[in-house]
Amino acid sequence: MRPWKLTMQAFGSYGKKTTIDFADPNQNLFLITGDTGAGKTTIFDAIVFAIYGEASSGSNKKDGFELQSQFAEYTVDPYVELTFSEMSGGDEQFYRVRRTPRHLRPLKRGNGQKEEKEQVSLIMPDGTEYVQKETERKLEELIGLTKDQFMQVGMIAQGEFMELLRAKSDQKKLIFRKLFHTEVYQDIVDELGRRRKEMQSAMAQMRTACQTEIAHTTIPDDFDSSEEMEALKQRIISAEKMNVAELEGFQEYLKELCGILEMEQTKLCKIFEKAGRERDERRDAAIRGQTLEQSFIQKQQAEEILAQCAQQEEEFGRIRDLIRNIDAAYEIQNVHLRYEEAAERVKKMEEALETRRQRLPEEQARCERLSRETDAAKAEQELWQKKYEEAQLLVEETSEAADIWEQLRKEQRRAVGMQEEYAVVREQFQQKNIEYVSLHNAFLDEQAGVLAQEKLRPGEPCPVCGSLEHPHPRRISEKYHGLTRQMVDALKEETDRLQGTLTEKSTEAHAALELLREKEIQFEARVQKLHERMEKMAESENLRMVCQTTPVKLKEQKEFEDLRAAREALRRVQEIKEAKETAYVRSEREAQKAKSAREETEILIRQYTEQLPELQSEQSTCAEKYRRVLQEKAFLESLSEKGTDEHQITGGTWKWIVEHHRKSDVRELQQKLDYYNRRKASAEGTLEAARKLIGKQERPNIEELQRQMEESEVTFRSTRSAYERVKEELRVNQSVQNALMPKMEERGRLLKEYTRVDSLYNRLAGKITGARMDIETFVQRYYLDRILHHANARFFEMTAGQYELRMVSTENAGVGKNRGLDLMVYSNVTGKEREIRTLSGGESFMAALALALGMSDQIQESSASIHLDVMFIDEGFGSLDNNSRDQAVKVLQRMAGGSKLIGLISHVTELKQVIEDQLIVSKDEEGSKVRWQIS
Repeated sequence: MRPWKLTMQAFGSYGKKTTIDFADPNQNLFLITGDTGAGKTTIFDAIVFAIYGEASSGSNKKDGFELQSQFAEYTVDPYVELTFSEMSGGDEQFYRVRRTPRHLRPLKRGNGQKEEKEQVSLIMPDGTEYVQKETERKLEELIGLTKDQFMQVGMIAQGEFMELLRAKSDQKKLIFRKLFHTEVYQDIVDELGRRRKEMQSAMAQMRTACQTEIAHTTIPDDFDSSEEMEALKQRIISAEKMNVAELEGFQEYLKELCGILEMEQTKLCKIFEKAGRERDERRDAAIRGQTLEQSFIQKQQAEEILAQCAQQEEEFGRIRDLIRNIDAAYEIQNVHLRYEEAAERVKKMEEALETRRQRLPEEQARCERLSRETDAAKAEQELWQKKYEEAQLLVEETSEAADIWEQLRKEQRRAVGMQEEYAVVREQFQQKNIEYVSLHNAFLDEQAGVLAQEKLRPGEPCPVCGSLEHPHPRRISEKYHGLTRQMVDALKEETDRLQGTLTEKSTEAHAALELLREKEIQFEARVQKLHERMEKMAESENLRMVCQTTPVKLKEQKEFEDLRAAREALRRVQEIKEAKETAYVRSEREAQKAKSAREETEILIRQYTEQLPELQSEQSTCAEKYRRVLQEKAFLESLSEKGTDEHQITGGTWKWIVEHHRKSDVRELQQKLDYYNRRKASAEGTLEAARKLIGKQERPNIEELQRQMEESEVTFRSTRSAYERVKEELRVNQSVQNALMPKMEERGRLLKEYTRVDSLYNRLAGKITGARMDIETFVQRYYLDRILHHANARFFEMTAGQYELRMVSTENAGVGKNRGLDLMVYSNVTGKEREIRTLSGGESFMAALALALGMSDQIQESSASIHLDVMFIDEGFGSLDNNSRDQAVKVLQRMAGGSKLIGLISHVTELKQVIEDQLIVSKDEEGSKVRWQIS
């Protein structure tokens, strides 16, 4: 990468657009010089910002609003544009990147400011713009370095390259990790540490699991070694570390205890089984006795219930008959009710039909009458609608006439005003004209006096008449002394102006009178038209008085109170019209109601006529059904015919039952009957079953059987308790024994693996006393050795062969702490090494510069894709003496002898004499400016 052109605008201290062409200098080594704060460092800030979006060093980052120049208005867009080249396949390809920082700009509307986001654009060699979302990645790919690497190799910021020289090993390790990607070695150490921690956790879990299992062990008091085993158990449970010997001893005790418990379990099992068989036999005998006793009790109870049922048989027979009679009575009642409802419906429909037939003629007559009234109301409504429209036209025309009258009055006032103005101007003109004539004559007279005073001499001819005698020469009046031609001419101009104004006023007054006559003619025509319409409107009595007086007012008085009268007439017409409309709507609504009522009556007459035969047939059917059900239920008492269309059916027994019994009584009586039947049937079944179970057996002694069963139950429970206790102790202890065996084997495997990982971790992480250097530092010493190889070639030359940089020896690198990347300085004069901090300021600058140059060489060697043909070095030369400075410049000139562009940012005066090509930076109230001074 090689920069060719840099453009800045409203960026940092550069307010105005500033372009630096790096192709201008004749040499690759040039000096960027100027006063402190002039804006020298801002130049490579702009280069770094254009590529990476950040400026300056990592300790003083600048972006966004900090980069917007204070020397430019917010209306000026800040940006940086860098043109650079990259080698591709032996050809030089040119790229152009333009980046705008985050900044503020004025709002397009109103006051205030708006924040604009950062934007970046990359123009490729073929002139196309690269995809904006991928621009950042593409730029880093083209350069081949991250921003931090670029700052170390291509942009050595002011004082920053001194940090690497004096940094501790741990700090250098972080820097080298980014530059040479050695983080994989630290990842190995981290992974080993993670595995080591996991194994420690697994072993702790194993110890906890063993302690938990042992805590579950049950030790019987009658065991011979119970005290020793209990004490060992407590020590193991409370121990913070696992004791293998104690665990093995506890396992021996546990094995012996389990053997004893197994033999005792076998013995108790036999006793327990025998006691169980004896208990079951006595329990079965007691159950059989209880069953037989229950059968004797059930037989006795069943016999007692059947005796009671025999006594109640006659009563429940009557209940059965009553239930049948109640059901029959209510069935007859339902049929009778339907018959009565049918007869009632026939009667009501016959009455309704007769009523509707009587009302039909009256409704037809009312409908015809209301129809005629509606037609008349509609005609009235239409008539008054037309009158309302005519009244509206009358109001409009009256309003127009009033407008014309108002215009006529305005024209009259205007004409009078014009005449008055004409009279005023005429008076002014006459006075001014008289004054002018008088002054003009006086001026001529005064001219004669001047002529007589200056020209007339006795015996000399008069220049006017030629007379030689002058008996009465004109004398100059004191009144008009000092009168001049200019005064007379000014009065003449004023008189002419008034005459012109008089002519204009005369013309305007004449035009106003003509317009007034036209308006009067127009008004007379409008009044005549309005008079004709008034005569038509006067046909109505309500409007006759108003319409007859209006034309008189218009013609004689020429006042337009008649407009209010016309509007009053319109209001009256509107009221009458609305009243007629309301009457028409009301009449139409009444007519519609009458029509609907007539139609409804006609429909109902048809419906009743059609439905009446069906209802009469239904009545006959219900009557026949009622007779039939009375015959079926044996309740028919009388059936008499009444008339030819109706039968009166009466009944006595069923009505008495309905009056004295509710229908719900059937449910209550049926429940009593069902209960009686169920009780009798259950007693008969129980008696039969009891007799079969008893057979020929005698009644048992229940108390004796119960006593024997309870004794066997006590014996069974005591043997079962002893057996289950031993069985549970054996189960728990065997479970502990079975769980401990695999855990002990797993612990041995974990311990072996942990020992191996722990040893490897401590070695690679530098955790061993006397060997504190970790593996990443060890690998980085390889890169540092190559860096020092390149650096010492420059440092040796800069110091005239006096010094070279060395790493701390391998033997001392891990003593006390990690010092694997610490630097020492070796003196070829004394043959001794010493700490790098002992160098003077100038020596430190040369050592740091040599180290930075060596690092640049190493980074480019380690990455074949990186072609960095630029380096900026910011300050530091002020600390060198003349000889050291000359040596450092020679080294840089040798580097610049190839294709690398090297810029030194410094204000040291001596460098100006050594380096001829200079970029001079200055600053004034408008911001920073640059200019090339070429050799």
